[in-house]
Amino acid sequence: MSSVTSESTKSCGCKGEQAAHQPKHPHQCQCSSDSAEHSKHKGHCGCKGESQASEVLSQAVIDTLIKQLAEAESFDKKVECFKKHHPQFRVVVCSEDDMAEREPYAKAATCDIFLIGKGEGCAKLTNDLDMAIGVVLATLEE
Repeated sequence: MSSVTSESTKSCGCKGEQAAHQPKHPHQCQCSSDSAEHSKHKGHCGCKGESQASEVLSQAVIDTLIKQLAEAESFDKKVECFKKHHPQFRVVVCSEDDMAEREPYAKAATCDIFLIGKGEGCAKLTNDLDMAIGVVLATLEE
């Protein structure tokens, strides 16, 4: 039984090469190829590189975020990774002091999570997941 790889040969100039080649590590490739396979994950953020885009902010997305932040070697890297893979959601980082006495929607090991509500005009917080368009990550002071 022979195995067939799904990677196809790509034209990539990331190493100064203009000839078609198959990058060993597509996530580290810096070329401007826009093929779906190649552009799955540009840059290395430590995750598996799979896009987790969904149309709405769901409890599953919040649970994934909490899990990622619990494993965080670097809070900032994990937040950037989340933003990269969920560009449809607003993500704001602030201090827990900025959130006054509000109760968070959820808690992670390194921050409290508040939901940003959709609407016109000024930003507002909500506890209604169906109305949420993003998250505020209020970092906990030690």
